[in-house]
Amino acid sequence: MTNANDAPPVAVTGAAGYIGSHACKLLLDAGRSVLAIDHLGRGTKKAIGALETHSRGRFAFAEADIAD
Repeated sequence: MTNANDAPPVAVTGAAGYIGSHACKLLLDAGRSVLAIDHLGRGTKKAIGALETHSRGRFAFAEADIAD
């Protein structure tokens, strides 16, 4: 992942949900790299796919539960 400003990536939990996916999009629009984390219990892979398409190489996804 590359950042426009060499800042470390931002980790977003719940990234496949409504609020998380919109937060990821705003961060990507601002030039930040995003590490998206979601267990896909309620979120969708469709949201992750849209972010990957939008990211220009600044997006990574980890299917994980932060409670583990």
